[in-house]
Amino acid sequence: MSRMRQTPSLTRQDLERAASEYFQAMAEEADQPRHFDEEHFDDQLAFNIESSSNRLRQLDDQLKTNVFDETVKVRANEIVRSTGEDIANLPEREQLFAYQLSARAEREQMELLIHLLKQPHRQFEHQDRMFDRTRPGLWAQQVREI
Repeated sequence: MSRMRQTPSLTRQDLERAASEYFQAMAEEADQPRHFDEEHFDDQLAFNIESSSNRLRQLDDQLKTNVFDETVKVRANEIVRSTGEDIANLPEREQLFAYQLSARAEREQMELLIHLLKQPHRQFEHQDRMFDRTRPGLWAQQVREI
């Protein structure tokens, strides 16, 4: 007798909300003191910007092909687990959506880090509008404008 997998009651909106909350934690990780050696400050700064830019390109490629690396998959599983579900129990289409959200969250984190390294004096503007709601001030302002 075959066992039917129970389909979780997780919606795409639930996944988006979980990804937004996950991004908030990622943003806090990016916005930490950086201890660059004064003698090599410019080199270390350039290295961090270049590494983040390279990761952005990798994530863009992954989003284009829907083929994701292990880092994206692990983070997607963490996002799904935050809802009380397990990614292995999701239908394949929702698993893919979770991977996409994970890649988008990491991509936005890289955008934030590059911004903080290049223009720390300016307010960060999200490249992915989905993550605007993770900042209570921005979200509340958008709601009032509607």
